[in-house]
Order: sequence, then structure tokens, then C-alpha cells
Amino acid sequence: MKNFKTVIWAAIFFVILQFGTASADSFDNLQAALVSGQYTIRYENITPPAQQATMKNRTRIFNGTMMNANDYLMYTKVSGVISGDGVNQYIETSSHPNGDFLYASCSLQRGNEIFRFTRLEQKGKVQYIGEKGKKGQVTAEPFYKTIVASYSFGDNSDVTKVLNAILPNSEKAEGATIYRKVKSGFLRNGLEYADLRAVNPPAGVIFDAIRYYFQDGKLVKIAAGQYLGSGADLDGRRIIINVTDFQNSADSKLLQLPKELKDVTKREKSKKA
Repeated sequence: MKNFKTVIWAAIFFVILQFGTASADSFDNLQAALVSGQYTIRYENITPPAQQATMKNRTRIFNGTMMNANDYLMYTKVSGVISGDGVNQYIETSSHPNGDFLYASCSLQRGNEIFRFTRLEQKGKVQYIGEKGKKGQVTAEPFYKTIVASYSFGDNSDVTKVLNAILPNSEKAEGATIYRKVKSGFLRNGLEYADLRAVNPPAGVIFDAIRYYFQDGKLVKIAAGQYLGSGADLDGRRIIINVTDFQNSADSKLLQLPKELKDVTKREKSKKA
């Protein structure tokens, strides 16, 4: 007998193969918020560790010494915050290797500059470290706005995937995976849902699907899965994101540098006419 959870996953995503009538609902409001750039999203990636990516693209962490990519495999809880006001954007991805230690990789884009820094929390103490390892100091880098950068949702590939999928196809970069809304409605437990399916799934993937769950009009969970065709089970990458808070406006506090960080950027003085 197959594992019960596996059967449920397979049932959910094979249903997405059936095209349904999509109407205006909470999904459209979510899409509008992301396109306008005005939102605050707090989330936890609760995908079982065995299914999580190895996060090999992450190479920067500072806590006295540099840690290599394999050290991230110990992290069984990844959370984050994303906030924007249409012009500026804050992105934070946090890892929790144990109960009393938190490492957060943060970036704050303000206008044509971006600040990258680390926040370390341990036993109630908070420490901020700039990109170059300077404690309490940060230096801005130039920010070049492109379609890809404009719709970046952090260095967590899972979150970037499931949020970028919501954007209108006209807003996506060339070569990006295109998703079509195939069904929406309400579940027996009262949650509203919307299903997307990839029109051009990655090579080797038969279908790539995402389901968004809403409660009282607000996003509360995202589940995604892939089918490679090797059996009755979902056998590709799976993602489960628990959205702990969603607002269609920015958190203004997040769009300012923490008071513990000093901006030491050397800028050219504007010439007077």
C-alpha cells in the first residue's frame, strides 16, 4: 500500500490536469499586489528536509568564520520576509540551525542602491554585519533594475519560483517558465484555492503544478510539485510554503536600515550648476 501522504499529493496535482473555469478571486488580488510591488509576506518553508534543495548557491555566512555550502544542510527550518512599496524592497531569508541561533541574510534596495547585510541572533542578542564583514557597518552597491531584479523574491529558489509563477506572462523574463491558471474554487474546509500549471515545464518534467491556498482573501499556504512520469507518485521537486502573514502594503520599518547599522558608503557629491 502506498504512503497515504504520497497518494494525497498525487491526487491533488493530477486534478490540476483537468482544466476548469477561473473567476476573479483572491488570486487576482495577490497578483495585483505583486505586480504593484506593494506587499509584505512572512513565510516558512516547511518542505520536509529530504525534499529540500541543497542550497548550493548560498556561499556567504559570517559568524567569525566562513561556512561552506554543506553547512546549510543542517538547517531544517527556513523562513523569510519580503516587503516592498513599489519603489524599494526588503528581502530576508533566515536559517535556524538550532533553537537559540538565527542567521538572516538580508538585502535592502532603496532607489538605485542596494545594501546587503547579515543579522545574527543568539540568546537575545542581535548583531549586524555588513557585506564585507564589518560589524555595524554597511556599504551600498549600485542597483540595476531589470525584469529579473524587479521581481526577485529572495535567494530562496522555492519562494522565488512560486511567487514569480503568479506574475502575468508579459512581466516575465524571456525563457522563464510560463504558468496558466487552470482551476479555482473552495475546498470543503472553507479554504479558497487557485491552481496553476506550467505550459512549458523544464526538460524531463511532464507537468509542474502549483496550488495557492487563501483564507478570508489572504494567502496562507503554497504547495507545488512535479511529475516526471516514472510512476504513480509525484517524483519531482516538491515545495510547501506556509505563509504566516500577508499584507498588500509595505512594512515601512523594514524599508529603512536598522539603527544598529551605519551607512559608510562613499558617494560622489552632486555638482552644482
